[in-house]
Amino acid sequence: MVTITGDNQIWMENRRIDIRAVRANVARVLASDPEAGFTVKTEPGASAGTLLEVGDAAREAGVKQVSWPAEEKQ
Repeated sequence: MVTITGDNQIWMENRRIDIRAVRANVARVLASDPEAGFTVKTEPGASAGTLLEVGDAAREAGVKQVSWPAEEKQ
């Protein structure tokens, strides 16, 4: 799972990563588990541009389907 914070920080595996490192990190996960799912969770304030960049990087790394969980109602 990747989390995009409200200030567009990208977090994966409990560490902050740069957008340029998303593809490599996702490829590494897929190498160890080719059937791994890929989910992007966004926090309020995250930009659509960052979300699209993360999704594109995941697809370039070989992810076949990117999931975005439904927003939780408070």
